[in-house]
Amino acid sequence: MLHLRLGKYYMSISPYTPHQTARFTEQTSEKPSLNKDSNWEWLKIIGTGVTTSVIYGIANDLLQINVCPEFWTVGHIYENINFFEIDPVRQPILNAVVWGTTASWWVGAIGGAAIAAFSQMPLPCAKRKVKAQELVEPLAVITCTGLVAGHIVSRIVKDVYTKSVKAGLSFHNQVPPNIQPGWFSCAYRDLTGYYVAAAGVGILCTAVLLKRYFTSAHKNPPLVNFSATLNSLTASPSAAPV
Repeated sequence: MLHLRLGKYYMSISPYTPHQTARFTEQTSEKPSLNKDSNWEWLKIIGTGVTTSVIYGIANDLLQINVCPEFWTVGHIYENINFFEIDPVRQPILNAVVWGTTASWWVGAIGGAAIAAFSQMPLPCAKRKVKAQELVEPLAVITCTGLVAGHIVSRIVKDVYTKSVKAGLSFHNQVPPNIQPGWFSCAYRDLTGYYVAAAGVGILCTAVLLKRYFTSAHKNPPLVNFSATLNSLTASPSAAPV
């Protein structure tokens, strides 16, 4: 084994292989803190998921206040989940912040933990890890998709229940009939947001795995084979055409 030092680089040539292979290594005094960086990325990804989820919850509740303010007063009282005594008409922003955060933070925590696991867990075939900054845009797309899909579903549900109530039908024994169209509209809006979040997290986790696999395939280039390179340089040139 032959060792050559070039500044802070070492070159080692092994004569015991069929083709002499040279390896360059850099001598550094600092060791990379892989565990620390990895843990920090886990926290950043989960925090990004919670942040986008809370933003969705607040925006969603601000839209719901215009549709059915009774969803948080009469509707929640009948369901025994009126935890906060906030008037959604007089305090719409405070109502959206409190209820939106309460109803959505845990969704972002669970989804963020799943995405962080698929982005950072060590895999033999996918060594490259996905950072939090790469996930901001897809999470924003999921948030906007949930808002749009929830709004469309809520409008359809409100029209259907309005016609049903006018026909004398009642679908909830504890909510007054005149409030049911708006109440069900808000309820289905929330359910649509949860379904979109679950589907979006599943799709994003799959996309992260595929990205890690295909980008890791060419991450580490092969070692430089000095023997083959030297032979190709010293080989006799072919006969030049006349």
